[in-house]
Amino acid sequence: MLYILWSLLTTAFLILFFALVLSLFTKGKKLFANKYGNAIIVVLVIGVLGIMNAKEDKHKNTYAMHGNAIETNVTRSVDMRMHESASLIFHLSIRFKQNAKGEFIPSYSSSSLSGFVSGFQWKYKYINIDKNTDGTFSYGAHGVLYWDLLGINFYTQNRDFTGTFQLEEY
Repeated sequence: MLYILWSLLTTAFLILFFALVLSLFTKGKKLFANKYGNAIIVVLVIGVLGIMNAKEDKHKNTYAMHGNAIETNVTRSVDMRMHESASLIFHLSIRFKQNAKGEFIPSYSSSSLSGFVSGFQWKYKYINIDKNTDGTFSYGAHGVLYWDLLGINFYTQNRDFTGTFQLEEY
């Protein structure tokens, strides 16, 4: 629920900023000559700083593992949702390579964020994958969720996900 509120707040600030910019072009100095003049200036300054600070997604969200050095054409992959809330979905993809013994070893993983992601950036850091005795795999993934408002980071949240999955035969 908090994710939805933050995304709505971010969207509202973005709309307010562009409305103020348009009003500035049409009204000029008259825009600031009222009791909300100081608040308008604050919103415009935050918006301009956010635009100046804006960059493309700076996080690759990939992680190469020890199995990446295996030279083979036999691969398998699994795609899953690590966590799902009302507005955000954390995705995980893992690629496995077959070694000389015929075992599938994790070689590469990537993670992404989808849903109503306005105001959020996801930086996937690393993953640990272990093979269980019953043939399933367990994972522990770590990343950082950045809470941004108009391109300015306000809060940083470490996120850890754990779970199990089955590598399907095909």
